[in-house]
Amino acid sequence: VTDIAGCLATSQAFVTAQLPAPAEPYVFNDGGIYICLGDAVTFTAETRPNISNFWYSAANGGFMIAFGDVLEVRPTNTGTVNYYVEAYDINNPICRSLRVPVTVDVSNPSFGGHLSPVTQTICQGDPVNVITLSNEYGSVVRWEESTDGFVNVSPIQNGSNSFAPQFLSSSTQYRAVVQNQGCAEAYSEPAAVNLIPQGSCGASIY
Repeated sequence: VTDIAGCLATSQAFVTAQLPAPAEPYVFNDGGIYICLGDAVTFTAETRPNISNFWYSAANGGFMIAFGDVLEVRPTNTGTVNYYVEAYDINNPICRSLRVPVTVDVSNPSFGGHLSPVTQTICQGDPVNVITLSNEYGSVVRWEESTDGFVNVSPIQNGSNSFAPQFLSSSTQYRAVVQNQGCAEAYSEPAAVNLIPQGSCGASIY
């Protein structure tokens, strides 16, 4: 005999006892989780005496993908991905709570994109053309400059898709740093501004 919650009821001498279903599980880290495609996410449910949990990828039916207080899973789709957890009585596993959704947002990896122009050669004191970023995937978090091929790097606080170098005293390389939410940063291809000292500039430069 089962009760309205689907829990097994026991009867003896025409006396029936209904066993209450467990309360819905509480998941500590549900919501506001962002990861990159290919990464794993871990959900942890509250530990309760004589209660454990089944984890599913569907709100109803479907196959159990884990059991216990912890789910570690590697989503295969981007966007908002839902998993579901239900509590059960260890002594009466048929007594189960309603399923509770947990959510993770999955992003495609960052891509740094391309800079244009890739190379400029100017005389010292001449203006530098604006360097423009295209085909990136994610948001620009900063630009970086270097005079030694990015062995040593100086950050530039610029979150736009273009940058106008000014007041160069030596040849300098630039790159944009791009990050898609939940993913590691990615660098654009570099762009170089080659500076010719004024005393070495010939008419052909102009």
